[in-house]
Amino acid sequence: MLARKNFGCGSSREHAPWALAEYGFRAIVAPSYGDIFFSNCCKNGLLPVILDEAEVDRLFHEVAAFPGFRLVVDLERQTVTTPDGGKAMRFDIEPFRKYCWSTVLTTSGSLCVTRTKSAPSKSGAAPKSPGCSASPVFP
Repeated sequence: MLARKNFGCGSSREHAPWALAEYGFRAIVAPSYGDIFFSNCCKNGLLPVILDEAEVDRLFHEVAAFPGFRLVVDLERQTVTTPDGGKAMRFDIEPFRKYCWSTVLTTSGSLCVTRTKSAPSKSGAAPKSPGCSASPVFP
């Protein structure tokens, strides 16, 4: 998901990241987040990526220009890459949070059972378990 600055401000309950994860989002790319929302995302396995506001603005323009535009968020490399692979934007993440996502732990310490990264459910729906990500690479 691509969002503008201060995304999630006013969302003080864990239901907000749960709803986004339930809808199929595994990462959000924005210039900034509401503090509580950011924390709740981290506790529940929804990766909040912070990019420069100018980079996010450019991505919004590309989304408008190219129907079906998608990004790849690579946690291991800490990059957000455009579909053609032509632009890779780096992001920072706290080492403990990166470890949690890499080992499929939530920051509350819950271990999640996951599928392989390319195995969708029979219906094609996203995983139904809030707090669990299937892979450290988020297509």
